Amino acid sequence: MTVLQTKRLTLRHPLLSDDGVYTAFFTPEGLAQGSYRGGRSPSEAKTMLTDDIVHWTLHRHGRFMLLHDDAAVGLAGITIPHRQTRPELTWWIAPTHRRQGFATEASRALLLWARDTLGWLRLESRTRPGNDAAHGLLTHLGARYEGREMMEDRVERDVFAFDLEALA
Repeated sequence: MTVLQTKRLTLRHPLLSDDGVYTAFFTPEGLAQGSYRGGRSPSEAKTMLTDDIVHWTLHRHGRFMLLHDDAAVGLAGITIPHRQTRPELTWWIAPTHRRQGFATEASRALLLWARDTLGWLRLESRTRPGNDAAHGLLTHLGARYEGREMMEDRVERDVFAFDLEALA
């Protein structure tokens, strides 16, 4: 099992025992934007967990649970979204833990892991147009804006790309 450590976070694979965490993260009502949304049923949240575990089995990467002081504060990882071919850096921080630098800390660790362990030279991230917080984080981490594309859920997303060779 891959485990990454940062100054404040432990990043580890999701486990079947994390079903309560996924339910807590994804069932509250919230933003509905294509496939990125809250308001999921407990069974949908469990399916997401199972899909994340299977992703690790099929690939050498996936979403990690983000643990701070042994409590789950979010998810972050490198996935290949359904019907996509390009790996994507993704993160989701629980509302009570946002604006504390967890997304930045986890993302930086993941970018270095993708380069140093997986041997990748490029990684993308896709965000909703107008998501200024995500755009700011991606720019801060060194990503460049490459344009907008329509995703399979019929929602346009802004595409940012990282040149992993250029990371310090």
